[in-house]
Amino acid sequence: MLGDGLEGDKTYMADNSKLRTTESDPGPTATGGAQGSGSQSGSPSGGSQSSAGDSGTSSGDTGNGLPETPKVTGAPVDLWESGWPNGRFYWTVVPVSVLTTEDGNSIQYREVIQPQDACQAGNVVAFGKDSSPVVAGQGTPYASGLSPKGRLVATVGSTSSFYGNPLIAWRPVQGASQYQIEWSRAKYPWRKAGEQLTYGTAATLPLTPGTWWYRVRGINFFLPGTAKAMGWSSPLRVTVAKPRFAVSGGS
Repeated sequence: MLGDGLEGDKTYMADNSKLRTTESDPGPTATGGAQGSGSQSGSPSGGSQSSAGDSGTSSGDTGNGLPETPKVTGAPVDLWESGWPNGRFYWTVVPVSVLTTEDGNSIQYREVIQPQDACQAGNVVAFGKDSSPVVAGQGTPYASGLSPKGRLVATVGSTSSFYGNPLIAWRPVQGASQYQIEWSRAKYPWRKAGEQLTYGTAATLPLTPGTWWYRVRGINFFLPGTAKAMGWSSPLRVTVAKPRFAVSGGS
C-alpha cells in the first residue's frame, strides 16, 4: 500500500499516458515583481505604498492589482468563486484498475476510461462556490481612534472624524489567508492612493487630514493566478481632522 504523496510514474490514464498528481506540488513563490510607481516598500505612510502589516515583510504590486504573496506550502488547489448558480464546476469519478506484482511491492494504477469520455457520457455532477465579500461596516465603518477633542471613540454615523491615524476592523472571511486594504481620495472613480497588507482583521491607516474612502478584500494563497483575490468590501468613508493649536497667555 502506497503512503501519502506523489505516486511517481506508476499512474496511467486509459490511453496509457502517465498521470502526475498535483496535490503535493509546491506552491508558487514571489518573483519580486515590479513595484508600482512611487511605491515605498516598508514605508509607514505617504504615497502609494504596500506593506505587509503585522507580517513584518513587504510586498509589491504585481501589475494586475494583486499584491505579491509570501511562499506558501502546498499546491494552489482551492476553488474560486464561480458565480453560483450561473457559474459552476463539474466533477466525475473514473474507475481505476490496480495492478500488483506477486510480492506486492510494485503497484500500478490504470484508468479504465478517460475523464473526458466519462463527461461526454454525461456522468458528471455540478456544484458551485459562493464566497462573501469582506464586511468592514454596515453603513458605518468599523473604525475607532482619537476624536478631535482627544477622546478615544468609535465611529457613530458616517460623518465621524478622527485626529491621527484611525484603526479600522472587519469580519474574517473564510478562505482568506491575508487581507488587502486600499484607500482613495474619492469613492468614484476609485484611484488607489495607498495599500496595506495584513494577516489580522484590523489595521491602522496612515492617512493625512481630509476625507478618505477605503475598502478591504481577502487574498487566498491557495487559489491559482489572479483568482487569489476575493470580493472587495463596500467602500467606506473616514475623515481625518486637522490638528488644532491654541495659544495661551503667560502669567
